[in-house]
Amino acid sequence: MNNVIHPLLAEAVLTLGEAAKSLPPIGGHTISVKSLYAWRTRGVRVGSDRVKLEACRLGGRWVTSAEALGRFLNTTTGTDENQPTIRTPTKRQKSSEEAVSFLQNELKQIKGPQKKRATPKRAADQKAA
Repeated sequence: MNNVIHPLLAEAVLTLGEAAKSLPPIGGHTISVKSLYAWRTRGVRVGSDRVKLEACRLGGRWVTSAEALGRFLNTTTGTDENQPTIRTPTKRQKSSEEAVSFLQNELKQIKGPQKKRATPKRAADQKAA
């Protein structure tokens, strides 16, 4: 029988402060303990879901584990295939123009070369001639 009270306690337990210190700084700024509290309570939006950092109370303190932190980071990072492509308005406009140009060329190939139509003469022009 498993005597572990909480699954996190079977892993390498870290206080949220220790977990924050274990993360590398981003842009010269360290990750704050406040961020880890937010990850635990509110989570991080991934697609239409929210992913929360696994944590539990231990002796009046919130703790997590190195493994839980790794799972959280892997889940929120995802793979390159799952991440949406972010396009700037300029890139969207250029892509749209390229699509229009492509479709116009395809249409020309389907229709073939266009013969120039003779403009019909109006009745007034025919009487004058």
